[in-house]
Amino acid sequence: MSYSNRSNRTEDRGLGQRQIEKSLAGGETPDHNAPFEHIFDLEELFEQENNPIFCMDAKKKERPGRLYRDGRAWTTAPQQAFDHDFPSWSEGVIIPHGIDDPQLNHGHVNIGLSHDTSQFACESLVWFWEHWGQEHYPDAEEILLECDAGGSNNCRHKILKRTCSRP
Repeated sequence: MSYSNRSNRTEDRGLGQRQIEKSLAGGETPDHNAPFEHIFDLEELFEQENNPIFCMDAKKKERPGRLYRDGRAWTTAPQQAFDHDFPSWSEGVIIPHGIDDPQLNHGHVNIGLSHDTSQFACESLVWFWEHWGQEHYPDAEEILLECDAGGSNNCRHKILKRTCSRP
């Protein structure tokens, strides 16, 4: 049987390559909105008292060096990359750590060269506060810090809460 005949048979049967769709509802969770309503109430309170609200998160790690990257760049000559992207061929790892101030529409990115640790997250926040936050919120008494619960802000790690809550 030729390949073209076999192809016609699979199409006749409705077979084809398809991607899985995320379309089945997982169900309702009681009090699903309660944590979000609490956060919205806190945000409203902090805005009224002119206290800052910062959102922070580590971003995708990048491996610098002559490795392939999607996208295009304006250059004067073609850029060359290795034919394979072995981590050992990179020149280390870069960890961007972002802090956003949605009230003043200002963002900041610290670049780490080691690992996404709680200590790195704390140092990023302290630097951001000392070099930008204090100037824009001179009368602030508290900071509302919104974070996800992964990486450097793992819910089992207490260093972020302890270090960043110092007076």
